[in-house]
Amino acid sequence: MLKIVAATSNAKLIPIYEAINKFFIRYNALYLLSSCSFYFFQKISNSDPELTDEMFFQFYYLEVLQAFALKQMQSFPPLEQIDLGDIKSTMHEVGRLIPYTVFDLPSASEEEMHINYILSLMRVSWSSIKNWAYVEQMEKMTLDLASKINKDFLLTYGVSSSELINGLYALYRNRNELVRGYIEKTHEFLSKSSYEDMINSFSKLFSGREATAGEVKVLWEKVGKNMQNLSSWLIALADQELQSVYSFSVDDLKQLIPSATQDKDLVGILDQLSFQFGDLADLSSVDIIEKNPVQHKPFIKLTNDTYYSSLWHILPSAMHQILENVIWARERLRNQYTKLKGEYLESEVLRIFKSSFPTAQFFPGSRYHVDGILYENDLTVIFENVAIIIEAKSGATGERARMGERGKVSEVIKNLISDPAEQALRFINLLKSSKSIHTFKTKHDPKGNVIDSSKIDYYVPLGIITSQLWLMSANIDTLISTNLLKLKREETIPIIQLTDLENVFELLDATTEKLHYLARRRQFETTIKYSGDEHDLLAFYIETGFNIGDVEFDNRYALLITGKSKELDPYFMDKKIPKPKRAIHRYWRALLTELADKRDEHWVEASYILLCAEKKEQVFFERLDNKLRRKYKKSKQVEPVINVFKFGPNQRKFAVVRCIFASSSSDVVSDIADQITKMPELEGVESFVILGIRSDNKGNIYDFMSVSSKASLIGIK
Repeated sequence: MLKIVAATSNAKLIPIYEAINKFFIRYNALYLLSSCSFYFFQKISNSDPELTDEMFFQFYYLEVLQAFALKQMQSFPPLEQIDLGDIKSTMHEVGRLIPYTVFDLPSASEEEMHINYILSLMRVSWSSIKNWAYVEQMEKMTLDLASKINKDFLLTYGVSSSELINGLYALYRNRNELVRGYIEKTHEFLSKSSYEDMINSFSKLFSGREATAGEVKVLWEKVGKNMQNLSSWLIALADQELQSVYSFSVDDLKQLIPSATQDKDLVGILDQLSFQFGDLADLSSVDIIEKNPVQHKPFIKLTNDTYYSSLWHILPSAMHQILENVIWARERLRNQYTKLKGEYLESEVLRIFKSSFPTAQFFPGSRYHVDGILYENDLTVIFENVAIIIEAKSGATGERARMGERGKVSEVIKNLISDPAEQALRFINLLKSSKSIHTFKTKHDPKGNVIDSSKIDYYVPLGIITSQLWLMSANIDTLISTNLLKLKREETIPIIQLTDLENVFELLDATTEKLHYLARRRQFETTIKYSGDEHDLLAFYIETGFNIGDVEFDNRYALLITGKSKELDPYFMDKKIPKPKRAIHRYWRALLTELADKRDEHWVEASYILLCAEKKEQVFFERLDNKLRRKYKKSKQVEPVINVFKFGPNQRKFAVVRCIFASSSSDVVSDIADQITKMPELEGVESFVILGIRSDNKGNIYDFMSVSSKASLIGIK
């Protein structure tokens, strides 16, 4: 049935592809592309169209149109106002039908068909999804990486890599200025009330002179002496100017790059990033959809020193790929960049964790031997009695992997998912094997790293990458089920993209919240199937804390959270609006703050347990606690009162044990703790926290705290 759906979709796409080709016979290519870029994207250039329900023209539609334009030489038909509605509906059909074509799989075993289906989904996601990080993040990371390779890039290409990228960003911003100028001119002539004034205003603005009386008369008669027709015709004429708005010369770029002294240096770089009309004549329509080369070469070369693109709106998110495309063309430069990129990732991970875990200890680059083989752990962060074991991988996905080539996809999965998992767990096993002081040599510190594993109770493994894996970095279960990832569920670790990690830590204020996210992120991956990426998971965590009750362990359910990240976009695109925060009841937040301030023994475990409660459970506990304290005070009794409040699913049951007492002697407190641990009400509870308070305490939420953990609470114990 699915193959029939795919075949039907492919058959429907054939005449649609022919219609797209005809667009570029009916209209001049630059006129059509510029009009689509302007009318479909300019009004939303400062926001994300996916934030609204009306995603009327997706970014990759324009990439497809630019690729189809390059299949033929540029035509110059008589001027005709573009039917944008026709183009929009045509591209909508492409977007509607393409997802069904992934079911066009070769006949094979059920397992092979499942693998081919997943590979097809990966190919579609890589080709159609843009903006894998926010613009500011992409710009920072791209410029950071460009600065690392400046010297060698300058020797190779005759220009500085940082200045090149800054120059391209400046060109992008200049396009916005030019577009604003175009809009102002258009508004000016359209604001005129008489046809003579409108025609004269248009002529002054776009040709620098007033129209003659004869020209006014001819044009007015041509449009049937109708003001609406006149407005439409003048807009069509004005839109011819959009080509120049979206074009630039070598000299334009050269003026933005101080190190550029030779035009030929810039031409050589731009030619690597450009096609000319007719270059894609032999590329099939299907290949345009699946392997669109415009994504890697976004410019069109018009003359020896003039270039054009309709894709300025997505260039900021593509700048990182542009940099690497130019670097990859030179083997020596590529090798140097690969080394520097790895060092950059490690330094950024260290910076982010130091900022987010300011009281922790940090141990980068620990070298060790297992079975005579030398290994290196990229970073260990020890926060109280928890060690976060981090492996950083800066490898790229590569074009062939993005196109869904099975061998290359398997290679990416091994390098960016399997290897960091195996390396992190190997180092954890080493530290666990001997709970003692370990001394490791490092590359940079002659003193080495000294880690006392006797003080570590829990381990949280984590992989950090610079590439965007879309469907692969999350949804690990899917990769395992298809045997693309040859690990068991319990052998996997979270793989988080660097900019995603930064966003996670930015939204989660408390250090214990950050730790809870990382630890639960791994548990969540092994207990429930879901569809979504890291930002979808983050949005889901903000809403639920990953606390969803028995559903987490019921294999009849799967979470469809794709697109939930759009709830976070308004904040990340405009930091002036309030930051999204996890839904935590004010009483619970005060309790977490008190734990962090007092820092009693096992306060991290206590915080972790509390963060595993849903908001409705937090509210219920406060009501119960207030009622209990009022009742105890009114009764004037001396004997302690103990109440057990259980929460969480049966497979992961927690409890807060509230104890109110009159005496504060150490003997009484010790007796109460011993009594609580033997209570039958705690049977089946994985971990619990005891919060004891004197009946006369009016300032704090607790006077003494104790934790009992019957299983691995935070990560690996």
